[in-house]
Amino acid sequence: MVQIFQNQQLPIEFAVAGHPMKGESVSGDGYVVRPTARGTLLAVVDGAGHGDAAAKAAKMATSIMEQHTDAPLISILEFCHVALKETRGAVMTVAALDEEQKTLTWLGVGNVEGRLCRADRSRQAEQLTLGAGVVGYQIPQLRPVVTSISLGDMLILTTDGIESEYSTLGFLNQPPLYVAEQILKRFSKGTDDAMVLAARYTGVRP
Repeated sequence: MVQIFQNQQLPIEFAVAGHPMKGESVSGDGYVVRPTARGTLLAVVDGAGHGDAAAKAAKMATSIMEQHTDAPLISILEFCHVALKETRGAVMTVAALDEEQKTLTWLGVGNVEGRLCRADRSRQAEQLTLGAGVVGYQIPQLRPVVTSISLGDMLILTTDGIESEYSTLGFLNQPPLYVAEQILKRFSKGTDDAMVLAARYTGVRP
């Protein structure tokens, strides 16, 4: 299980929890959380299949993202698409938090699900519409979605080793580490690599 605590340089608190498929020693899921000129880049990647080949694809994708943190999301996906042609490919969701504009721009290819849960409980959680395809093989026309983000909102990214209809009822107001661990514990399918990234927007720290 991976556990990452808050980074004082980022306007978020975040955590990641995950495990490889039973019988595998490595996971084909990966993630990126990196500061950018305007905020933070966050992503979760799921290499096709499982095992070493999936892990190789995920590692290559995360490496490309880390080299291009300030590029537009469409460019980041296109860079990954070219690089991953040498691998079995991957699916991924990438999100850019803009601290100045108070917006979240996100984009997904494949089935890494994205959910933005609002601190204001009167507002319904937003679900990212994913484009069909596999980065490295075939990708759709890329259309990033921009939405507002407020203090306390939580972004959750999950690979397909997590049930798509997972619930955060009763623990969404807990720290990101607890949220990520509970989703993994309660909703892991057990038939694939699984990863959960939970990030709460806290604003720039002095």
